[in-house]
Amino acid sequence: MIEESNAGTPAKTDEDSAIQVNTGIKQARLLIIDDDERILAALKSIFRQRYHVFTTTDGNKALDFITRYQMHVIISDQRMPIMPGVELLRRSREISPRSVRILLTGYSDLAAIVGSVNDGEVYRFISKPWDNQSLQALVAEASTIALELADTKTPTVSLPDRMEAGILVISQDREVFRIVRELIGGLCPVAHAADTDAALGMLKQQEIAVVIADMESNSEQLTLMLKLLKQEYPQILSIIATNAKDAELVIGLINQAQVFRILHKPINVATLKAQVHAALQRYLAFQQTPGLVRAHKVEAPEKTRTSGFAGNILKALELLRR
Repeated sequence: MIEESNAGTPAKTDEDSAIQVNTGIKQARLLIIDDDERILAALKSIFRQRYHVFTTTDGNKALDFITRYQMHVIISDQRMPIMPGVELLRRSREISPRSVRILLTGYSDLAAIVGSVNDGEVYRFISKPWDNQSLQALVAEASTIALELADTKTPTVSLPDRMEAGILVISQDREVFRIVRELIGGLCPVAHAADTDAALGMLKQQEIAVVIADMESNSEQLTLMLKLLKQEYPQILSIIATNAKDAELVIGLINQAQVFRILHKPINVATLKAQVHAALQRYLAFQQTPGLVRAHKVEAPEKTRTSGFAGNILKALELLRR
């Protein structure tokens, strides 16, 4: 087992660690970063029997580990003095794009949450205090995905002159639809739906690559639809536009709808165009390398599937499959 001290000083030499890393045993490497040594000790005790565990309080040391060793799962706290968790995860994504990233924090900073999605492409968001059993299950899931995708290359995808798969804008206000159509309309079809029923109707008519959802429009039903859509069709990417301050809403969309990007309203047009292009490229990458969709697996709490409204959505989504 590989283990680092809480301060980031190796408990064994780097040579010893490297030898154990390269034994060929399929055991995931887990990197945990937190400025509280007690938390590092607690997490290390949970995971040390199943994983090669690295821990450190220093973001720069963490980046060094990621550069030298293939880290499968990275768990970072947000509030750290040397480097915020969002910045660490952003830089870790550049170094090791196949790592599965998890943000751990004890407070609901919406800006940090949004940054974790847009810059770090975080897989899950975990609030302190955590539940040990749930955290163990999540890390097991993340490590399985990371091991499966460790050697998978992300294809270099260029957008074609024209795509058949389109964009669906869900908003009672047609302004977002108008902007997207002007920016993207020459590249692919852009459809509009004022509510979830209309959105499900459009999904039956047109292959959709990206959903852009205005979360001010009937947000409870729309949130449920996005969660169920991701469970049934993980290849479809979602971008949400919101001026809401509800961190719990955003956390739910990260963990259960795996939103691709979050945009604040009023929307910056250049940012919107760049993020939509990135989403379309990711959709094409999924088509070329279907295994990449594994990293977009979402939780499926039974309660999201048992209401009458959820049943209606699931029936409509089943019709899409047929």
